[in-house]
Amino acid sequence: MSQTEIRLGMSNAMSGPVAAVCLPASEGAKAWLAKVNEEGGVHGRKVTVDVLDDGYEAPRAAANVRDLTHKGIFAMFGGCGTVSAAAIATALKGSDVPYLFPYAALPDLVEPVQPNVFSLLPLYRDQIFTAIDHLVTKAPGTVYTVTSQIPGYESTVSGAEAGVKSAGGTLLSSALLPATNAPAEQEAAKAGQHNVDYLAMTVLAPDAARMLNGMAKSHDLPAKAILSSAPLAAQSFAAALSAEAAQLLKTLSPTVPPSDPAAQECVDALRKHSPDTKPDALALFGCAGAQVLIAALQAAGDEPTRSKLTGALEEMNGAQVSSLLPTVSFNAEDHVGLDSMFLLTLDSAQQYTVEETVPLQTAP
Repeated sequence: MSQTEIRLGMSNAMSGPVAAVCLPASEGAKAWLAKVNEEGGVHGRKVTVDVLDDGYEAPRAAANVRDLTHKGIFAMFGGCGTVSAAAIATALKGSDVPYLFPYAALPDLVEPVQPNVFSLLPLYRDQIFTAIDHLVTKAPGTVYTVTSQIPGYESTVSGAEAGVKSAGGTLLSSALLPATNAPAEQEAAKAGQHNVDYLAMTVLAPDAARMLNGMAKSHDLPAKAILSSAPLAAQSFAAALSAEAAQLLKTLSPTVPPSDPAAQECVDALRKHSPDTKPDALALFGCAGAQVLIAALQAAGDEPTRSKLTGALEEMNGAQVSSLLPTVSFNAEDHVGLDSMFLLTLDSAQQYTVEETVPLQTAP
């Protein structure tokens, strides 16, 4: 950091198997920082970010951390994906370099609390527990759960099973999909044999679309609803979904959808500073993370330090720092910023709309 600049580092999958999903997260963040810098920065300093490609590979992510910290960055910020996030957190362990707001819901990031690691995205374990408990309680029935085998998936499976029990539903089966080359069509046929009321999914979006469209084709969709965590809150996923599946979808999301008036400022920033980036879920999450970061930097004062920054975050309590997000709260014992999420449904044009804001529950 200098008298004129606060320099951040980011490692993101700009190439490789998840690049199309993850690249918008960095573009959304950069767009908001560009807007802030146009308006004078933070206490007179421009906030810049060096973005390095990790290809969603742990060794490359760790090497990026070494490169960026050697250059003297103030904090690691943003990025996308559990594999990269795990490597980055490990590389920074024991240092005072903050690691802020990756799009990852990995238990190892926040359990136990690490003093320099802060997450906005609630754990998938708690997301799917909340979705099931909140919705199945209203009309109990049979539930079939499907989880992608990404890092930390074991806790997600446990959360889904606990949610069914808490809601008074009947768990028929829990299935796992490989994180790569998932046999989604085969899983669709398998799930369809159960004639379920609810399908609860924490699944990578392309696999979920193939699975649900396969079930729709064979008329095997669940009778009551498809319940999901944040990975299925992207408009690109909705566009790939059959109309039959779309009308059943209820998914939690950390941000409002791009069509919501509350998203307008970030949509405008993207149109100006990253016009080729669609203002979808990951881009809006990146923008929201930048908004929380700027609020914390402003609170850290004219001469910010890393400890002042993390201290400012821990003092956020029910703060409405981004119109995209529910209120944000951190404290010394809890470094997950959101304790509620938006429940989204799809309208007749298959555009997401906010149905309600749902308090997050912690899975037992």
